[in-house]
Amino acid sequence: MSAPRLGGRARGRQLHRREAKTVGCFAPPAAGDRGQVLGCALYAWHGPTGDLPGRALSSDCFGRDRTDEEIRQALNRDPRSGLAERRRTPYTWRRESDIARTAAQIIADGKIIGWFQGGSELGPRALGARSVLAGLRTPVGADALKHGIKHREPFRPFAPAAFSDHAATWFDLDAPSPFSLPASPVRSGHAHRCRRAGPDAELVLMYRAAGAARVRG
Repeated sequence: MSAPRLGGRARGRQLHRREAKTVGCFAPPAAGDRGQVLGCALYAWHGPTGDLPGRALSSDCFGRDRTDEEIRQALNRDPRSGLAERRRTPYTWRRESDIARTAAQIIADGKIIGWFQGGSELGPRALGARSVLAGLRTPVGADALKHGIKHREPFRPFAPAAFSDHAATWFDLDAPSPFSLPASPVRSGHAHRCRRAGPDAELVLMYRAAGAARVRG
């Protein structure tokens, strides 16, 4: 099987779930051309040792990290940042003692967060290193994200995130989904909450026409 075809099959939503369940295979998050760097490293290790990795892949964040100074340069549109965009948006810089709580409150207030932390993801999914975070319980927030930031087609849903010990309550998951690859069916008891907007519509606009969502959990 060629590398491009392997990438398409490995990220094939329902197919990914079926193959992983029946064959016991593991599809890395970077299953396309970008994943060749991992394959080369595996080949270099396996050649002289004959060994294979004994631990499951726990992170896809193989990209470069950035220092506070580099982040400031980017926000200030400093030419040293390498950014072509020169429009500067006013901002305030402060440190939070509990960044997770602060971010949760910002999302609950209906605002959108650009989350930048650690090295960037190698695969195709935003997994918390370079992510846009938002609460989509109202169409207003969803429209702002879809048309003002992502510039994507109206029919394309967003990916939900869930605590790993709660994900199976909402989705039909056979195993943890840390890389947001398979499209897992929404459990029947919660499917009705995906079809309308409102305070209790936890999965609104994350629901595919096939009744599944590409959850991370």
